Amino acid sequence: MELSCQRDYVNMSLYDALHLALHLSRKSRDDVAASMGWGLGNADRIFATENYWPTLPNIARLCIVLGNNVLIDWLHAQAHAGGVRHDF
Repeated sequence: MELSCQRDYVNMSLYDALHLALHLSRKSRDDVAASMGWGLGNADRIFATENYWPTLPNIARLCIVLGNNVLIDWLHAQAHAGGVRHDF
């Protein structure tokens, strides 16, 4: 699994973290959806700007599918900063 470089996760939105993780994976949304067992409509909602996110139990599996820990690193940074400071 690729290690995440030092990034400013505290000031990054969850949407941006999700899309960074997807970009670094070099996989399409459709490929990720198939690997996760998501329908394409569900994947479209997860990767869109609306407030619809993967469930907490799916985060670890999603990181494995994406091949990076960007989402976990983002969560860690947000927790150490006192919680998510972004409106989605």
